[in-house]
Amino acid sequence: MRPREKLCTAARDGSLEDVIKLLDSGCNINWKGSKGLTPLQEATKAGQLEVVSLLLNHNAEFEQKGTTSLHLACGGGHMQIAELLIEHGAVIDQPDQSHKGYTPIFNAVENNHIEVVKLLLRNKAKFNIKNAKKETPLMIATKKEYKDIEDLLVKMHTLTQKDRAKPQKSANKKSGGRRVVGSSGKIARELAISVIAETI
Repeated sequence: MRPREKLCTAARDGSLEDVIKLLDSGCNINWKGSKGLTPLQEATKAGQLEVVSLLLNHNAEFEQKGTTSLHLACGGGHMQIAELLIEHGAVIDQPDQSHKGYTPIFNAVENNHIEVVKLLLRNKAKFNIKNAKKETPLMIATKKEYKDIEDLLVKMHTLTQKDRAKPQKSANKKSGGRRVVGSSGKIARELAISVIAETI
């Protein structure tokens, strides 16, 4: 077995010791295996939190196109891994460039992982975004009859729409000598976050 395959297999199997040995021997941390996945993607898909943490701490690169590690974590319901990826700078709304045109929130919704959906929303994921079929996450939740996710996204949408419908007023304030300007987008986000907090 070639070194790159050994590294991907070790990552997928959660063999922390083998991953460390292979990296120390000079294996490229971003090598792709025969399945077209990097060690980070393999570990993420398999739910191997310790390996994911190790790879990120060794500066594994995030994927620039295609299905990213965050897509895989969200689709698999791997909450802690998704959180870790976000903490290390994973792009929340990166499309997967497939025929589906999914951002990570679509993967979470499609597989009925409401806690992951909440995590993404807390980190400002776009919930009205559309995929390649012009569907929103709410439309998918409704189609699949995922009632809890549907209710959450309906509340998010309703609060945002209500705020946008309000007449805009200048909300200039002074705070610590700095001028702070209120905005409908900021208010909408704060309202949305409050909804999430109530449902957790």
